Amino acid sequence: MASGGLQGQVVFDQLKVQIGEENVYDLVKDRGPQKGLTENQHVRNLRIIACGGDGTVGWVLSALDTLQMQYMDFVSVGVIPLGTGNDMARFLGWGVGYRGEALAPVIQSLGRAETRLLDRWNIDIQATLNSGTASLKIPQPVFNNYLSFGADAQIIFFINSFD
Repeated sequence: MASGGLQGQVVFDQLKVQIGEENVYDLVKDRGPQKGLTENQHVRNLRIIACGGDGTVGWVLSALDTLQMQYMDFVSVGVIPLGTGNDMARFLGWGVGYRGEALAPVIQSLGRAETRLLDRWNIDIQATLNSGTASLKIPQPVFNNYLSFGADAQIIFFINSFD
């Protein structure tokens, strides 16, 4: 709850009031999204609100993959962008960042939002040696197809140069 202008705690507290404490999960305290996903794994047309940056959204998507939820094809993930770059939120049409506006209209728009498909894929990395194939334990990450480079990197470099 530290990046994106330190708004995480404010949004967290407001969400508990707006949608009910039983529907809000602290991914740090819970050590990830698995608790919330497991408790809701049989809910059809589940809509998840990921509050954070690209890392938080990726964490939720990876947990969905790991759990292989029964109704995963009917799960939608919306974003309240609280990170520093928010490339994923921008790509999905949720804007560049939450600016402290009233949360109720944001939640309502997430509830009515049209879903979009996100291209995701696994990459299998294999190392080879001159004498044959080597056996290495290399993680098989899932890649989310949103791409941004150039201007974003320059802006982040510029902002971080003031630290």
